[in-house]
Amino acid sequence: MNLLQAQLPDYVYYNFAQNGAQIPDVVNQYNTEVAPSFNGSRSQNILFIFMGTNDIRGQLASVLYPQYVSLSSTAQSAGFLPIIVPVPPSTTFNASDEIQRGLLNGMLQSGWPGFAEAYANILSVPETNDPSNPVYYPDGTHPSNALYALWEPVMQGAVQSLPVAA
Repeated sequence: MNLLQAQLPDYVYYNFAQNGAQIPDVVNQYNTEVAPSFNGSRSQNILFIFMGTNDIRGQLASVLYPQYVSLSSTAQSAGFLPIIVPVPPSTTFNASDEIQRGLLNGMLQSGWPGFAEAYANILSVPETNDPSNPVYYPDGTHPSNALYALWEPVMQGAVQSLPVAA
């Protein structure tokens, strides 16, 4: 986020990430944590929905996808401009988790126009797809600053694709 903030300094940034948080947690905390950050005097209130690693383990994509839709739709109806980010891989995912991650990411990529303003396809960055590479995933799950630097143009492109307020 610091890299994106350096490239787009006119924006105000909040990080609602909490260790271990899952999509239902964020949905439940939306009114107390996310919604208050909305500021109608800003030309854009952007919300990156970048989560899922904690959710995918042992879950079905068909259960997770409606939760993404709910969170994004709620934020969109409040005036936020949601940007969907796919779930990156992790060395902690088993074969079934990887299948569900692929299914969920496919649903997000094809469905985002119905509930979000943009899609930041970090999976298009080749280094994203090898969580065993310690340069990009020091612990096999969490991205390094080097990987965030590679994602920054993708995130910036998604922001720049958003509608500009008149």
